[in-house]
Amino acid sequence: MAGQYWRSGLCLALCVGFVGAGIALVVGSVLLHQMALSPVLTAGALAFLSVRVLGIPAMIGVYTCTGFLEGIKRPKRVMAVVLCIVVINVSINFLLIDGKFGLPALGATGAAVGTTVAEWCSLIIFLSLLLKNPEFTPFKLAPFRQSLPIIKTKALELLKFGLPFSFSQGLEMGAFSMLGLMAGRLGTLSSATHEVFWSLNLVGFSMIIGLSSATSVRVGNAIGAKQTNTIGNIVGNSLVLASVAMSLVALPLLIIPVNVMHIFTTSSVVVAMGSGLLPLMAVVLFGDIFQFTLMASLRACNDQWKASLLQILGFWLVLVPLAYYLAFVAQWGLKGLLTGWLVGVLCAASLLGFRFYRVARKLATTPTAPIVGLIPPEPILESCQEP
Repeated sequence: MAGQYWRSGLCLALCVGFVGAGIALVVGSVLLHQMALSPVLTAGALAFLSVRVLGIPAMIGVYTCTGFLEGIKRPKRVMAVVLCIVVINVSINFLLIDGKFGLPALGATGAAVGTTVAEWCSLIIFLSLLLKNPEFTPFKLAPFRQSLPIIKTKALELLKFGLPFSFSQGLEMGAFSMLGLMAGRLGTLSSATHEVFWSLNLVGFSMIIGLSSATSVRVGNAIGAKQTNTIGNIVGNSLVLASVAMSLVALPLLIIPVNVMHIFTTSSVVVAMGSGLLPLMAVVLFGDIFQFTLMASLRACNDQWKASLLQILGFWLVLVPLAYYLAFVAQWGLKGLLTGWLVGVLCAASLLGFRFYRVARKLATTPTAPIVGLIPPEPILESCQEP
């Protein structure tokens, strides 16, 4: 059954990827022509976009393969493939961005070529690994054949399962985009300072996403093994571990904020504006840990619809309105944006924490109930998991 979900998921991923690539190309082209940019800049942006959208189907297919491997406890395979792909991407960038060894200098389009080629190479490597390696024989991944009704049924289940999380993630990024637009309205220096805050958030997010993915897998495995009374401990330990890891990023913001700002900018004005607000940004990072990890945990509990709604409420009913009010009505400026960001994240984390407490408590009292329909009753994973 796990193999059926992977095959159906890969078909769904490629279909969504090609449709998404077409939409991105059309919409992106229209927007670029409406922005009244210079003809040279428009042509360069269109060239970049035309190459970059070709990698979207491969990118989504890769996510399907990595999700499958993580779900059966094979994260080291994923890491090994990704490291190989980084070498391919960097090599192509080196050759094509500036035009080495007589090759054309394509600039940003050369970087797009490198990323797109690397994504398709990554998908090919993952498919070879999954279809040719005898380690995965119990899942019956190869030969790649499956009846159309099974593909349709499983793909619809996966689509229904994934849509709410995709929707909430899109709205979350939309809320952060609104913060960026509000920072731009405050002025060039405020916008530049906000970009430093956003870069720091991305550094922290790169740590959160790996730990939250591991938490989601552990929770899903516990539900599949009917060990639902362990879910609370799994998530609690993950939050502690994530907090310790995030301290590596957050503590410098509290102790040496000026030095941190100098890493991102040479402007003394931006450094002065940002260094006083970095301690507030450190708290934002910890709030992000809780809301994103709890969201991943609830998704593993098959509670993604209500969890997504709570996350949307935290960002669009609290974060965006409060940030606007404090920045422009109360005239707090950039401090108001960051305060609204902090309160919105903490609100989302609190709502998700309360929801997780109720879901975990309910699951713990019904350990024999078939909570998630995706898990077969037989312990087929037991013989092929890593130690």
